[in-house]
Amino acid sequence: GSRAASVSAAGGETVSVSSPGRVKRWSESPSVVSEDARGRLDAQRRASIKNMSMESVCDWLRQHGLDECVPDFEAAGVDGAGLLQLRDLLVRDVEKFYGTVERSLKIAKFGHVLKLAGCLEEFELPAAAQTEE
Repeated sequence: GSRAASVSAAGGETVSVSSPGRVKRWSESPSVVSEDARGRLDAQRRASIKNMSMESVCDWLRQHGLDECVPDFEAAGVDGAGLLQLRDLLVRDVEKFYGTVERSLKIAKFGHVLKLAGCLEEFELPAAAQTEE
């Protein structure tokens, strides 16, 4: 099977490895998104999201009625940094977001994709993540 992982590269760029030997770069810096009013999150909130574990991301999905998406996020290894990248991509380029969710996360039900987009736009941390320091 294919494995996915995200690692931070020099300059804060995150690299997503979706299959052996294939590296996909998220070329845009998250700072670009902060200029867009829809994408604005304060630094503390961004840090809280970025520090979420994969388990916390899965809990967040369940809290928003996206239980069916949990296995896809687990298989792709999406943690808080990956979730933040998805949110930033949604704000920057909605068509690219939908394509990425469908191809990379294998979420085929359009209703789930729409719900995920809505939850990312109005991002709320899970209760447990809000209290973590």
